[in-house]
Amino acid sequence: RLTIRFRTELNVEFPSSSVPRYAERLLYDIQTQGIIPIIVHPERNKELQENPDLMYKLVQNGALTQVTAASVCGYFGKKVKQFSEQLIEANLTHFIASDAHNTTSRTYKMNQAFDEIEAKFGSDYVYMFTENAELLIENKNIYKEMPQPIRRKKFLGIF
Repeated sequence: RLTIRFRTELNVEFPSSSVPRYAERLLYDIQTQGIIPIIVHPERNKELQENPDLMYKLVQNGALTQVTAASVCGYFGKKVKQFSEQLIEANLTHFIASDAHNTTSRTYKMNQAFDEIEAKFGSDYVYMFTENAELLIENKNIYKEMPQPIRRKKFLGIF
């Protein structure tokens, strides 16, 4: 006897430099079909880095996000690491993923990422991301905190 269970989520990957102008409508249409869109590695998207309010709006409208472990660890640069941390701090990400491609240049960085998340944000975040991965596999509701807009850091505390 074979049981087939259909997933109710869909990974969505934007181009690295932009977010298509139809993205909001696309994500809405996906959700009207009972499918939850998960935006993968938004921290590496240039437009989302420059306009984090767009990320906030997409999450507020029901999309989930998945940040890459190597990004949390700084392997894609300081700017990507900083944006990853901002996404976590503002409750704008729900999963941490290995995004490992091979055993040499794109390796598994999950343990290091969770160590860094625990040091910066506490063990509750590690638990939430770990638990969310398991809940997703089991096709159950995940943990979500209320998303917050990302606050821009003031230059020298004045601008």
